[in-house]
Amino acid sequence: MSLEEKFASLSMDDVSSIVDTIKADGASKSGLPESIVALTARCASKTEAEALAGLKVVKDLAENVPTAQPFIKDTFGAVLGQATSKSTAVQEAAKETAY
Repeated sequence: MSLEEKFASLSMDDVSSIVDTIKADGASKSGLPESIVALTARCASKTEAEALAGLKVVKDLAENVPTAQPFIKDTFGAVLGQATSKSTAVQEAAKETAY
């Protein structure tokens, strides 16, 4: 299953396996550059569960996979946009991810 397919049906249960895959294969070989639009869409989602999972992936990649950092910068507009979400949990996750 490609990263884009994983991002399309992203849940919190998928986060660690996605991060581990990108860490093991490298950002480019894992397909992250081609899938960043799908991850950005998850981060910007109005559905709380999708947004929380997308934000967690970005946060974990930023902290644990240095080779992913040039690609995840494209998600930060969506991350910052969630700081005004109606969901307090999404707001907090966005703030944590942005830092």
